[in-house]
Amino acid sequence: MKHDWIHPVSVLLIGELESGEKTASELSKLLAFPYNLVYRRAKSLERAGLIQARRGGKGIVFSLKDDIAVRILLALSEALKFRSALEAANPKVRAAAVEVIEALKRKPPHVSMDLYFYGSFARGTSRRGSDVDVVVVVPKNYVKEIEAEISDFLVAHTFVIDRETFEKKVQQAGPHIRSVFAGIHLKLPLF
Repeated sequence: MKHDWIHPVSVLLIGELESGEKTASELSKLLAFPYNLVYRRAKSLERAGLIQARRGGKGIVFSLKDDIAVRILLALSEALKFRSALEAANPKVRAAAVEVIEALKRKPPHVSMDLYFYGSFARGTSRRGSDVDVVVVVPKNYVKEIEAEISDFLVAHTFVIDRETFEKKVQQAGPHIRSVFAGIHLKLPLF
């Protein structure tokens, strides 16, 4: 298999397609890259079997395929967004975000967690006095343990919730959940 699709823009493109299908023009605007570059990257991803294309009302519409490589690229895309948010954050906010990750990586290491960073940190607009907003989704029997582990963070507002309750809130799709999903989604353990 030829790997000409491996390119930083390809990873960003995959990340944008996670929220749904888009045209090359829409992707170009969202990513702030020239249309020709985005279209070429999308076509190379299509040839590699990672995305699909179909004719739509606004032209060719691209969407993700269900593939292990796509899931890995989505995780990489979110990790890159997190890194960018860290770089843009003031030192206190940056330290708080890293502290959350480090604490959750240690305890318990075998439990699958979904972390949703949102708000000014995730947007890359945090300033002095900002904090880190994060929703931590865990299995029901680990909620209290995780809450105890991260309860004393001063610059991070963490909300620990079990998967079942989180899924119910997702179904309601209120403004808070939309804000959470507009942020950065990391999974722990990473691999």
